[in-house]
Amino acid sequence: PEGTSTFPTVEEMHDYLQSYSDTFLQDDPSSCEFLMQCRVTNVEQLQRCSTAAAALGPDAEEANYKVEWLDIDTQTTHCRDFGGVVIASGFFHTPCMPSFLSDYTNSNNDSSGKTTPQIIHSSQYRTHNHFKDKNVAVVGGSFSSLEIAADVSKSAARIVSIVPSIPWVIPRWIYKFHPLLSPESVGNTKTITILPSDLALYQRTQPFQGEVTELTPEICQERHLYVQSLVGRK
Repeated sequence: PEGTSTFPTVEEMHDYLQSYSDTFLQDDPSSCEFLMQCRVTNVEQLQRCSTAAAALGPDAEEANYKVEWLDIDTQTTHCRDFGGVVIASGFFHTPCMPSFLSDYTNSNNDSSGKTTPQIIHSSQYRTHNHFKDKNVAVVGGSFSSLEIAADVSKSAARIVSIVPSIPWVIPRWIYKFHPLLSPESVGNTKTITILPSDLALYQRTQPFQGEVTELTPEICQERHLYVQSLVGRK
């Protein structure tokens, strides 16, 4: 929609999906339903034979799935059958906090009135306004930590990024050069495409052959050279 930022927030994405559903799926609202504040408790595969499938033999059975979830707001349980299930909760759905931080809280003052550090996980971060004029340490060297560090800099007095190694700092916009194939492009041999970094990095140049679960030295070197071609040497 007009006015949406190039890198939308979670709230903007939610509003867009809800608006899309309301505008284009009014004839069949159930085809796109959003259930918020729910915790899935069980996914179970069910084998069911329709009359037609049974006539074709056991190999024609349809696989259905029963999904159970808890509505966190109402504390009620629900169950529904689906023809398929996509697990898209992400790798980092559950925050991982070091055990030695258990004595700290997110409040600025404890019961004795003593000032304590404000410690949050990246999943809890909402706005830089909460860190106005503070000295902030951001631990981690991946996307979340570096983007949060950049955002916190709008309000914080000082930021220290603590990372295990020097990260690649990739620009948010990536320029890609392509040869011009149009016969009208006489005198110009290349054109430039400017893409947000996430679109440029996640483009596939060949069909997906399966998830890479082990990074070999060759794969690491290939990725290193690709990122180096975007930003230059460290």
